[in-house]
Amino acid sequence: MFRYLLTIPSADRRIIRLLVADVGVHALDRVRQRFRADELSRWPAEARRLDDPKVGSALVWTATSALLALADAVAAGDVTADAATEVAVRIAGAVLPRMEVIRSQ
Repeated sequence: MFRYLLTIPSADRRIIRLLVADVGVHALDRVRQRFRADELSRWPAEARRLDDPKVGSALVWTATSALLALADAVAAGDVTADAATEVAVRIAGAVLPRMEVIRSQ
């Protein structure tokens, strides 16, 4: 999933980051809700089975924000795609420790 994120053009990732990070722009609330629902559907069912679904949602949203920042670091040349992928796997494993993280090569 992270490798796919790296293929999204930087300008498009900025729009996604706006949806994720700037919840104060209420004109985007409907789009943000749709994006959030779509993002939650991409994570394993285990992420939605936490004791509190709101906590699970917040964890996925937090991980999404971190992965977007990491993808921006790759685009800026601050880190290689391979190194960033390793970090992405660790982020996913730390945020959702009960889910099995599968790396696709």
